[in-house]
Amino acid sequence: MNDILASAMSCLALLFDGGMGWAILALALSVRLALLPLTLHLSRRMLIVWKLSAGVGLYWAASAFVGAVQSFILRHEQRRMAAGEAGTAA
Repeated sequence: MNDILASAMSCLALLFDGGMGWAILALALSVRLALLPLTLHLSRRMLIVWKLSAGVGLYWAASAFVGAVQSFILRHEQRRMAAGEAGTAA
């Protein structure tokens, strides 16, 4: 692998009149362009996974909120019924 990179760098440096910086830049850009379709495919897949996890988190938050509201309503009803029974017994 190192030999391939070294020969690619040497060939590119020759194309740029010995400019190793331009050779590095050209090699880096060509590798990034070659990997762009794979990167886009994986990012789309991760977006779907991210939406799924965001949806699960939203469902969890909403169900926790609904549970808290139901608990509050039940406690309120219990207190109201207990106060009504205490008032009827007196």
